[in-house]
Amino acid sequence: MGRNLDKYLYKLFIGIVKAIPILLAFNFAIMTILAYFEIDVFIFHYIGGVSFLTLAFLYLASYTLKFCSYHRVPLHYIVVSNLFALYSTYSEFPEEDSSYIQFQAAIFILFILLYIMKRKGYGYCNS
Repeated sequence: MGRNLDKYLYKLFIGIVKAIPILLAFNFAIMTILAYFEIDVFIFHYIGGVSFLTLAFLYLASYTLKFCSYHRVPLHYIVVSNLFALYSTYSEFPEEDSSYIQFQAAIFILFILLYIMKRKGYGYCNS
């Protein structure tokens, strides 16, 4: 029974590590859109708030478990969006809010297209 439990836990861990970046990216996109409309839902911050330590763990896990590069696309989206938000917060960013939401939407659409291409078999990995 111990080996079956170990296999089950391993498969559960792999599934969760694969799903978390996608869920975090969707949560981050929803938080961004709601922030644009000046709606602050704190539960999204608690559920999907992303720290750099969490991102470091997810990157390390994806390389250690030998996931293909498409599994890191949502992580790239979160990193780029966080860096852009950090830059716009601590500098006198001259762009308007509409430019910010367009930037977020463009990155999010790119993430969706890459994910769809991977699911359709256009990618080079099968994990």
